Amino acid sequence: AQVIIGEGLQIRGLRVLDPHGDRHSGLLLDVDELFLAGPVDYQQLLAKRLQIKRVVIRRPHLHLVNRQQDGWNIARLFPLPRGSGQCVPLEIENGLIEIVDMRKSPASGLTLRDVQLSLTPPGPTTEDSAPLWNLRGTMTGDFLRRIDIEGSIDPGSLRTRLAGRVDSIEFGPEFQSALPLEITRRLESLQHLRAQLALTFQLYIDMQSPPRITFDVAGQIVRGRIDDPRLPHPISDIRASFACRNSGIEVRNLSATMGQTVFNVSSFTLFGWTLSDPFDLEARCEHLEFDPAIAQLLPTVLQEEWPKYFPQGLVDLSIQFNSRREGSQFRVVADLQNVSFAYYKFPYRLQQTFGRMELTPERLTIQLVARANGQPVEIRGQVLTPLKSPRSQIFVSGKEIALDDRLVDAILNPKTRRTIRSLQLAGTADFWLSLWQDKPGEELHRHLEATLNRCSIKYQGFPYPISNITGRLIMRDEAWSFEELKGSQGSAQITADGTLLSDASGSVLTLRFRGRQIRLDNTLRDAFLLEHVRSAWNDLQPNGLIDVEGVLSWHTGEPMKLSFSARPSDRSVTLEPTGFPYSMERVDGTFIYENGTILVNDFQAFHGNT
Repeated sequence: AQVIIGEGLQIRGLRVLDPHGDRHSGLLLDVDELFLAGPVDYQQLLAKRLQIKRVVIRRPHLHLVNRQQDGWNIARLFPLPRGSGQCVPLEIENGLIEIVDMRKSPASGLTLRDVQLSLTPPGPTTEDSAPLWNLRGTMTGDFLRRIDIEGSIDPGSLRTRLAGRVDSIEFGPEFQSALPLEITRRLESLQHLRAQLALTFQLYIDMQSPPRITFDVAGQIVRGRIDDPRLPHPISDIRASFACRNSGIEVRNLSATMGQTVFNVSSFTLFGWTLSDPFDLEARCEHLEFDPAIAQLLPTVLQEEWPKYFPQGLVDLSIQFNSRREGSQFRVVADLQNVSFAYYKFPYRLQQTFGRMELTPERLTIQLVARANGQPVEIRGQVLTPLKSPRSQIFVSGKEIALDDRLVDAILNPKTRRTIRSLQLAGTADFWLSLWQDKPGEELHRHLEATLNRCSIKYQGFPYPISNITGRLIMRDEAWSFEELKGSQGSAQITADGTLLSDASGSVLTLRFRGRQIRLDNTLRDAFLLEHVRSAWNDLQPNGLIDVEGVLSWHTGEPMKLSFSARPSDRSVTLEPTGFPYSMERVDGTFIYENGTILVNDFQAFHGNT
């Protein structure tokens, strides 16, 4: 110490130790110079009556440490003993505050530097009011450009009120990890955020055990970025206004981008500090890409639905969400922009889907128009209580949809798919499909009606080509029926009806057909796959027109069965056996074919006048 006559008392190397620690770990305060300014002389010093007008603390180093068992070390200094002397102004120059939380592993540390503070003693007080010191100052620190503060302190209890502003905070994981444990836990939901913050704050600190801090912070986020490994792309260009309190977080007018996606959050209020706490949200995002990574962030019930449709493309979302512990109210509107999808039980992928889907707790409404090979397909319907016990009613319709391999490949039942493929059906159809559930959770019922538009068929089991086919295909769950089928082969007119049913052992196809004026030519001959039938045909060399009526049937794992009866359409039928070249004309009678066997009844023919 040194007495400077007329100026004051200078004390160097002042240290304040915590008796619970050693001389290093127990260090609370290390002051390079303490200057007690006033008209000091030796007589005052000897009389212990110094006239101190001002206290200056230069280059102090304050160590704030929290150990697992002991709490914050500075808390043990309070309440401070009350003195009887006069209060004088206090100034702190070039101070350093080191905040260390040893409860974390590894221990965290945050340093505030260039601390410049002035404390003004309290004025006159009443019995009901505590003497408060007024505080004003500036400082810098780790991740901080400049802090301006003002406030008041109760020297007895160290109850403190602080207010001020921070010009710039480099907010990020490093900054969060440097903060004390209680604050780090509150910021866990922001662990992937990096941003520059400018803010104002108010703090109320009560240094009891444990210390209590009440805060109110408001500010701006600029140049924000979120690198969350769960997202397909980083979220960048984040700008927003925010407010943080002990009760939660409020965000206004947030804008950001993620790839081509643009986010706008009008308001977000989190009533707590974890994403599981209640919240209110009003937001919109444009050009959001359907991505499997996005599905991982959705509620579980929506994650389960995602692979059932596996959508691709872009969507614009408008979200209003009010989450409470007793339940949630929300309205989500999705405007699809050139989306493709396929239902997992009928994976025929629809393209270029536009339209709107609206989700509330009560229902999901659907109004979409998609494309199938360039042709429009309308999809409309609703799902009641979609997130709890969904019950669906969907209607799908389209015109001139191509009957191609893509459509056949979408039939999941392999036995039915093989049967449909064997028909070699080609052309287009107009269709109407209804999907519904009578009870929540049950399998979807299906009712399909398709009107054929001059299609063609060439069944592999009897490859007789028929074109210009019209009629209806009707499916009710797994049962198919063919109604009012009409077609032609040259001048021949053919009609048919039938069913395609499923049983435990496979599919059963039954097709009843009628033909008028079918020409006995090589095309008909080649449709018979049995070699002995073709040989008999070649031996008899039939020619002319016949009328046919019969049944074609097929069961999975069994040979195709064909039976029909035929009569000449007119007097034009002729025969000329190659082994007995005797021409027979005006052939009449009934020809019965039964699975490779031919039976002739009431046969008659003419050879000249014979």
